[in-house]
Amino acid sequence: MRWSLVAATLFLTLAVAAPARAGTATLWACHGPAGGALGAGPIQTTGPVSGGCDAPGTMLRAATFALDVPAGTTLSAVRISRRAVGPGYVAKADATELEREDAGAVLDGELAKSATGSGVRLSGGTIDLRYAALTVTDETAPAVAVGGLRNPAQGVLVLDVRATDNGVGLATVSATLDGTPVGGDTFGTCAELSPADATSDRALGADCPGVGQATARVDTTRVPDGEHELRVTVTDAAGNGTSPPLWAFEVLNHVDPGSPTGTIEIGTGGPTATPTPTATATASPAPQPAAVTTTPTPVVQVTTQAATPRPLTTRQRVRIPSKLKVAKNGTVSFSVLCPAASAAPCALRLKLAQGRTTIASGRGTAKPGKRATLRLRLSKRALRTLARRHRLDATLTLAGAAPATVHLRQ
Repeated sequence: MRWSLVAATLFLTLAVAAPARAGTATLWACHGPAGGALGAGPIQTTGPVSGGCDAPGTMLRAATFALDVPAGTTLSAVRISRRAVGPGYVAKADATELEREDAGAVLDGELAKSATGSGVRLSGGTIDLRYAALTVTDETAPAVAVGGLRNPAQGVLVLDVRATDNGVGLATVSATLDGTPVGGDTFGTCAELSPADATSDRALGADCPGVGQATARVDTTRVPDGEHELRVTVTDAAGNGTSPPLWAFEVLNHVDPGSPTGTIEIGTGGPTATPTPTATATASPAPQPAAVTTTPTPVVQVTTQAATPRPLTTRQRVRIPSKLKVAKNGTVSFSVLCPAASAAPCALRLKLAQGRTTIASGRGTAKPGKRATLRLRLSKRALRTLARRHRLDATLTLAGAAPATVHLRQ
C-alpha cells in the first residue's frame, strides 16, 4: 500500500567563517584587461580634470588620483599604466611609497608592484592614467540561506537563495543534482571582465552586492523517482564558495494511480469495533455481543504549536521610495511604522551600512499604529563615494527586522 505524503518545506541556513585559502580578485579602473572603457566613476580626482575613460585608448589627466579597495579586502598588488612627469610625482599604497620622480623625467608605461593597504594615491607633477588594476585578498566566504526545499519533491523546485558577503561582493549561485549542474543565477551585474581565463577580474565599483537574493530552478522531472542529493553553492567575486550541507531528498513525480491510498489516523485511540447483529428468538433472551479484543493500531503523533506571527521586515515597516535621493545637507529621510499590535510605543533604531561599516544611523519613537520620520546623516566617506559614483548601494536595517537593500542617489 502506498501512503499519501505531504511535502515538508525546508529552509537551510549556514553562517560561514573564513575559508582555509583566501580568494583573490583584480579590480580594474578606467580601462579593463582587454582595453575596454570602464568610465572614471570609482576614481577620486582633484584639480583640473581632462581626457577620460569612456573609450578605448583614452587617458584621464588630473592633479591627483585616489582608488580605494572595498571594505573587507586587503590590497596585495598593483598594476598602473600611467604617463607621469616630475618633479614632485609620487605613487603610494597607504603610507608605502611605490615610486617617485623628483626631477623632470618622464615615467611612461606600467608600474607593477606588491602592495598592502586600503588603496592607492598618485599625486604631484603631471599624471595621465590609462588603467589601474588593484589585486585584493578576500578572506571571507559568503553566508548563505536556502529556501524552497521540499521533501518529497515534485516538478520544479524554485530555490530562494539569500546571501551576504563582507568583501568583493556576491557573484553567482549554482545548484547540482547528484553532481550534475541543473540551475543557477547571478547576483547584481557583477560582470567578469576576462571570462576566458581562471582569474577573477572585475570593474572597481561594479555592482557586486554585499547582500543579495537569487533564484535557482531545479527540475526534478529530469531524474527518476527515488532518493537524490542536491547541493547549492554561492560564490563571491573573489572565488570564495559556500555550500550548505548536501541535502538528501526523495523525488516523487510518478505515482501509480491504480494503487490504493492509505489514510494515516491522527490521534491516540485505536479502532472501534462494531459487533455483528445476531438473529434471536422471541422467547429467548437476546444474546450479548461477545467481547471484542483489539490491538491498538500504531498512530502518528503530531505536535502542533500556536502560529506565531512573523515579525515585519524592514521593507514592510519602512517606506522606501523607488528613487531614494540624498538631500544637499547629506541626510536621507525614512518614514518608519510602529506596528498596531505593539503593546507600547516603539523605540525605532535605523541603520545604513556597507558591509560591516555603518555609514548612517538614527533613532526615534512612535506610538502603536503610527509612523515617525527618521533623518539619517551619511558619513563623510559615504558622501564622497556617492559624489564620485552618483549611486551608493547599502543595507538598511531596522532593529528587530530583516534588512533591505537600498540604492542611494544624489
